[in-house]
Amino acid sequence: MLVEWTATAMLSFGSVSSTAGASEAAEAVQRSGSEVREHIGTANISGLDRQTLLADLAALASETAIAGWDGYNASPVQRATFLQVRSFIDALPLHIASPTLAADPDGDITLEWYTDTAHVLSISISSRGEMNYAARVGLKRVWGSEPFIDEVPAMLIQMMQDCNPVLLAP
Repeated sequence: MLVEWTATAMLSFGSVSSTAGASEAAEAVQRSGSEVREHIGTANISGLDRQTLLADLAALASETAIAGWDGYNASPVQRATFLQVRSFIDALPLHIASPTLAADPDGDITLEWYTDTAHVLSISISSRGEMNYAARVGLKRVWGSEPFIDEVPAMLIQMMQDCNPVLLAP
């Protein structure tokens, strides 16, 4: 018989209690459960916090909705830009780290994944869904432009993972 425990089940149920008449199989399951709980407690399993990220996006869009929001001549972030970025966030896999958000003076919104100067990815999204990106992963530098059409390109997801190597892949 195969017994499989998920991380959620292990955290929800806690430890398996032992009884005086426990079988070897039950004791093995208990030991495995303890090992999994110990690993979960020490692993860095943070990932995308979609709800917080969408709230941050709404606040950013509100703060930058008028021309000159930066005290100079910045273009306002248009509703179309907000909607494009919201769709992009909705399309991100949950195992990806949450990026930081910033408005650009041209009215685009930039999402950035930064670990250190050797692991950084910036993606700027326009009201038309154009994604301009630049990344540095170790000694490798990559930049370009891609359209956003309902899903995040696999090569950008890979760069997000490469820029935050401490996250566990799916």
